[in-house]
Amino acid sequence: MMGNNRASALALYRSILRAHAKSLPDEMKALGDSYVKSEFKLHKTAKDEQRDRFFSEWQAYLVHVKETARAIESRSVGIADSHGDERVPPPVYNYGIDMQNDIEMTEEQKVQFEKLREEALKTGK
Repeated sequence: MMGNNRASALALYRSILRAHAKSLPDEMKALGDSYVKSEFKLHKTAKDEQRDRFFSEWQAYLVHVKETARAIESRSVGIADSHGDERVPPPVYNYGIDMQNDIEMTEEQKVQFEKLREEALKTGK
């Protein structure tokens, strides 16, 4: 990642960490921060096509975290959703639950994803 790509990667990385700090419970924040750090480190030397997809997926994740945080905040202050008569539904931290089927992964990525999933399940117990 050179020049502007490096600056964009760093900005996205920092935005994700800030969103974690603001939005996630402590257990999820620690796990999420560790995973983000690892993934960004691994993708420093990625080819352009892979890097573009990598940034796109992480940008979508960042949007999801921010939207979930807004829903939590809205619910906590009792703001109704856009229909006016229903409350905002409970937050769902499930981005990428079916990621193995949602996106193409190499065998190595699938193994790493499964290890991460197992660690996340341990944390949730």
